[in-house]
Amino acid sequence: MDKTLLFYELILEKKKQMKIFGESTLKEEVRNFIDNSAESDYTYINRPDNVIIEIVSIKSHYIFGSYGRLSNIDGSELIRSRNKDDYSSEYLEDLIETYTYFLLDLETNQIVLLDNYKCTGFNTYFSKFLGDKFNLNNYFDNISVIIKKEDNIKESLFKPNNLKKINIQYTSDQLVDNKFISPKELYELENSSIRNAKITLNLESTIENSKLKQLVSKDQKISQNFSKFDIETTDGLINLVERKITKKIFTRIDEDKLNDLIVIEELLLDNLVTED
Repeated sequence: MDKTLLFYELILEKKKQMKIFGESTLKEEVRNFIDNSAESDYTYINRPDNVIIEIVSIKSHYIFGSYGRLSNIDGSELIRSRNKDDYSSEYLEDLIETYTYFLLDLETNQIVLLDNYKCTGFNTYFSKFLGDKFNLNNYFDNISVIIKKEDNIKESLFKPNNLKKINIQYTSDQLVDNKFISPKELYELENSSIRNAKITLNLESTIENSKLKQLVSKDQKISQNFSKFDIETTDGLINLVERKITKKIFTRIDEDKLNDLIVIEELLLDNLVTED
C-alpha cells in the first residue's frame, strides 16, 4: 500500500512580558509529564471540535501518537459494518474516528505525519494539544505547527520522470476570456459564464515532460495568472504560485501492518532522521 509522509515544524516563541511561571522548555515539560502523569493523561480530547490525540509512546527525545477526528453516527442513516470473512453484520452505535499517526522529535522540533486527507486540522489542534497537555501556554506566546517547505524548485522539478499530477485553478479575472480552456466546446457555455475553473492532469510516469518542466520553471507570471498551480512529484508538492515545495515522502506499508504501532513508530522515526 502506498502512503505519504508529511513534514512539519513546531514553532515556539517565548513570552516577552512578565513571566509569572518562570522559564521552561518543551523537553523539560515533557520530562515533568513522564514523571508525574497517570495513564488517563495520555489522552487529549477536544470535545467541542471532536478531536482526540493519544500518546502511544513518549520518551525524552520524541513523542509518538495518534491524531483523530470523531464523528457521530446519525441515527437516521442506515450504516453498519460487516465482517470481511463471513460478511456477518454489526450495527454501529458509537463514535467513528478517522485517524492517523505522528511523531514529534523533541531535539529538533520536527514532526512527521502519516498523511490521511480526511483527518484535517492537524496544525491547529496539535498546537493546542501541546499547549494544554504540557503547560506550554505558561511559557510561550506562540505555539504553532507549520508545514515544512523547501525552496529549490528546479532541483526537484527536473528529476527524471518524477511528475505525477498537476492541479490548476484560476478565476475569470486572471485569464482574459478564459483562454486556458474552451468552455464553448463544453456544454455550450459562454466564456463570461465561467467564474473559476479547476483542472487536474494525471500524468504518465514514463513520459519525461521536459518541455513542460522548462516552461513552468521559467514562467514568472504563474502567480498572476493562477490562484493555484501545484505539481505533484515523487519528492513533494511544488506550489508554483508561492514558489515553494511542500516536503513529503512516499513510502510503502503492508496493509496488515498499518495499525501495527511498533512498525508505524519505527517508520516515522526512520524517515524523520532520514529527512532531517
